[in-house]
Amino acid sequence: MDDGTDPVRDLMPDDSRIRYLYQEHRLTVGAKRNLACREARGEFIAHWDDDDWMAAWRLRYQVTELLQTQASLCGLSRLLFDQPETNQAWEYVYPAGQKPWVAGGTLCYTKAWWQEHPFPDLNVGEDNHFIWSLPADQIIALQDNTFYVALIHPGNTSPKRTQSRRWHAYSPARLHSLMGKDTSSSTSDLQGAAGSQAPASAADGFPLVSCIMATYNHAHFLPQAIQYFLRQDYPNKELIIVDDGPSPDLVDIPQDKRIRHVKLDVWTPLGRKLNLGIEASRGQIIQKLDDDDYYHPHFLTTTITALTGWDPQPGVGT
Repeated sequence: MDDGTDPVRDLMPDDSRIRYLYQEHRLTVGAKRNLACREARGEFIAHWDDDDWMAAWRLRYQVTELLQTQASLCGLSRLLFDQPETNQAWEYVYPAGQKPWVAGGTLCYTKAWWQEHPFPDLNVGEDNHFIWSLPADQIIALQDNTFYVALIHPGNTSPKRTQSRRWHAYSPARLHSLMGKDTSSSTSDLQGAAGSQAPASAADGFPLVSCIMATYNHAHFLPQAIQYFLRQDYPNKELIIVDDGPSPDLVDIPQDKRIRHVKLDVWTPLGRKLNLGIEASRGQIIQKLDDDDYYHPHFLTTTITALTGWDPQPGVGT
């Protein structure tokens, strides 16, 4: 299911088991999943991320588990990650004692359950909503996690916060051993693709967040404030600076299409400036930023997580 600007039908092998569906208009991730599930002819559906590694026995293992347990869905709550560029690896471990969860890229479930509970029309968190529509006893977190390795690369859409307590260092040699001969080809192909496509793909699946910064005569604060915005690890963002200060030249605004400067000729109340910034925004979500405060690089990711209920840390293949 492809809704990109460059269709890849010509890359599809001549195999009756593979069907390529192209949509001319952009859809949310949830809508694309529903279209693909509707087209599916099988009793079981597995998610198949386009930038991750999977063992040859993955489907056999997951379908057998569903048949034996009569559960509706299974996947991994402990996920292996490989970062070829730095030769580092991690195991992400979802904490015990929380609501059942498995990673979206590892899902395998019955089509019957999807027919009763389709994915919500969302770009972010659609997998979690789908998983949590199930009773806890219908979700199986598989014990053997060696059939799936998520690759970390510049084109990932979800930031990987590998310094958090959920991430544990893993032996790269051990990881590459289980991937076998697939390691070199998959990682090198991925690095090449990520290098050429990162600017476009970095925002896929994330709602645009419009950051509104109202300022007055604070030119000495703004260079640092702009840097705080630029270093945010949330990938799909824009900054609108609404300025009613007396100076005609605010500061040297970076030549970045994500940053816009709205200059007002007269002093304007703060509320009106914020409204003007929102009117000029293109995003689905508005975030107010002050020009003289510090913002941690994870600030936007944290606020969007709280607002949407989506957890960016376990994101797989994104």
